Order: sequence, then structure tokens, then C-alpha cells
Amino acid sequence: MIWLKQSTARTLVIGPFLDSTDGVTPETGLTISQADIRLSKNGGAFAQTNNATGATHMENGYYSVPLDATDTNTLGVLRVAVAESGALPVWQDLMVVPANVWDSMFGADLLDVSMVQIAGSAVDAAAAQLGVNVVNWKGAAAAAMTGDAYARLGAPAGASVSADIAAVKSDTGSTLTAVDTEVAAILAAVDTEVAAIKAKTDNLPAAPAATGDIPSAATIADAVWDEAVADHAGVGSTGAALAAAGGSGDPWSTALPGAYGAGTAGKIVGDYLNAPVGTIDTVVDAIKAKTDNLPASPAAIGSAMTLAAGAVTAAAIATDAIDADALAADAATEIADALLKRDMSAVSGEAARSPLNALRALRNKAAISGSTLTVYKEDDSTSAWTAAVATDAAADPITSVDPA
Repeated sequence: MIWLKQSTARTLVIGPFLDSTDGVTPETGLTISQADIRLSKNGGAFAQTNNATGATHMENGYYSVPLDATDTNTLGVLRVAVAESGALPVWQDLMVVPANVWDSMFGADLLDVSMVQIAGSAVDAAAAQLGVNVVNWKGAAAAAMTGDAYARLGAPAGASVSADIAAVKSDTGSTLTAVDTEVAAILAAVDTEVAAIKAKTDNLPAAPAATGDIPSAATIADAVWDEAVADHAGVGSTGAALAAAGGSGDPWSTALPGAYGAGTAGKIVGDYLNAPVGTIDTVVDAIKAKTDNLPASPAAIGSAMTLAAGAVTAAAIATDAIDADALAADAATEIADALLKRDMSAVSGEAARSPLNALRALRNKAAISGSTLTVYKEDDSTSAWTAAVATDAAADPITSVDPA
């Protein structure tokens, strides 16, 4: 029997629903509504399920039936029965148990029990004590209660618990005495070590205080460089090397190339640096003469210089400043080609009587409606310009021109 947790929703699988005629064929297309699912709670009268959802076919005549918390709110046996036309009746009995019982069996809870009697003896409910006598202990009969307490377990050292306590106190006293001796020896050794440490720390400053009292790397470096070289002139020492270098004079006052031989730095610098530097200075002067004519802040490399509005005017360009000689031989041809190949749809802002509008009448769509000629823009739908047309009934009518 399936257990259900009280007042908890659960989906059941009931079936199989078999054909009422042959009792073998699964019925897979039944419509089982809320009213068809009947419940009897702990022997009570049948009633429809509280859950409004009906049953849903799963496979081979088995249907899922959802129950809600109201359907499972009564402890005891819960019978779920379905009688549907065309199929044999199906029912299932379930046991609804308290939540803590269900959780103890299938979850992590523990069963709550109340013991009222053990081995025929009542339990003192007020003091939560068992009123029982120990008659057997570890496979042997328990001794009767004697002496100053109940009979002791195991093999006692003395005649009573009091004797055992006295023996423990005696042993403990000996142990404490030994501990005192060891502690005294340890303290003496520690005192000796502390005295030795103090002898060292007495040589430290009176108040070394924080880490900030330690000289910084910069302070130490300054002290090293400010130290007199004469006090550190031992053979092979850094002080001796510095003193020797200082006595050699100022290297920047030495004429180059001087006596430096071929391949030496002095020779290379003297022969090749002076003349190129003069040349560079001349070239830089020439470049500066050009750049002095540029704006004060031409921005970054690759940025175009912005001219002020009206900077380029007819007056700013001398007469005949741009003539045929200033253009390449094929410049006029290229300009003409660019004009003839220009896509008229890319031009905007044209005047009414512009060459663009004149050319539109030759290339774009034109239509006559009544006495009005309309010439269209490049999309053949937007009017570019219109004109009044005089018509002659005797002439052949032209209604539209739409070049492909």
C-alpha cells in the first residue's frame, strides 16, 4: 500500500484501464474529468476530488491523477476510484499518515514516541525517569546494592567507592608534586634564557618604537655617497677606484678625437659626430622655415587642417593662378569624364533651371497629363519639374516617355 503524507499534494499513477468488453485492450483515449475521480477518506462517503484537473493518459492505459492538499487531509485509508464508460472500473487504496511519520520513514525526521511502561514498570512522566531495577549487567547478574553506594562495576581497588576516591587523591597528590618539580625546572631554564636575551636587548636604543624608525633606503644611500672617499682607500676597494677616477680630470673637457686610436669611442665620436651635427642643424633650420608658415596647432599626424570659413575666396586666388599649365595634360579629360559619368541620383540641392534638371528630361521618366508635362527625378516617382503643354488633337498623342 502506498503511503501519502497528510495534507500534501501528490500525483498518482492508476490503471491499467482495460476495455470493458474483452478486459484486455488498454483504453488510451478516456476523458476522465474531476467529477469522475471519486475519493473515500477513511471509510467516508465518496466525493469528487478537490483538484479541478482531471486525469491524463500516460501510456498503455495508465493515467496520472493529481491530488491536492485537501484531497489528502484525512488520516487513514484513502480510496481513489474511477468508473468510466467503456472501461473496467479502477481503484487504488492509499494510507495517509502524519507528516512526521512520513518524514521519518522517507525523509530525515525521527519518530516521536512517548514511553509509558517498560518490562511491566511504569515510567515517571513528571521526572522522565524509568522505574526499573538492573538485574543483569554485561551477561552477568548485577550485585545487590551494598556499602556506601550501589555495587560498583568492574574490579574495584578498594572495599568501597570512598576507598577508591582516597586512592585517587593519593595518586593525584604524587602526580601534582612531580608536575610542580618539572614546572619549577622549566621556569628556571626560561629565566636563564630571558636573562641572556635581555643582555642583548640592553644594547638596543631605549625606544626603537615602530618600523618607521628604521632608516629608509634613500637615507642609507645618502650616507654612503656622503662618506669621505679618503676613509675607504684600501687597495682594490671601491673607494680607491673612485679616488683614482676622480684624479683623472673632467672627461668632458678632453678634446676629441685627440690621441684616441682607430676603432675607439673617442675616435668615432670625434670624427663622425661634429660634422653631421652641423648638417642636421642646417636641415632643421630649413624645415623650421617651412613649418613656421603652418597653423600654431595642426593637431595630430594625419589630421586635416581646418580652414576658417571664407578662407578660400575668389579674391584669395590670384588671377590665372590656376591655368592650363597648372593642370596635368589629361586633367581636363578626367574632369569631363567624371562629370559625364556622375550618377544624377547622387546630386541634391539643384536649382530649378539647372543643367541637371535639363538632362532629366532626356534620361528620366516624363509624363503628360492633360496640359501638364511632369519630368521625374531618378526614382521615376518624385517630380523634378513641370511645364505647361499645348496639345493638338490632330497630332499623334504622346502620353509618356519612360527610358529603361
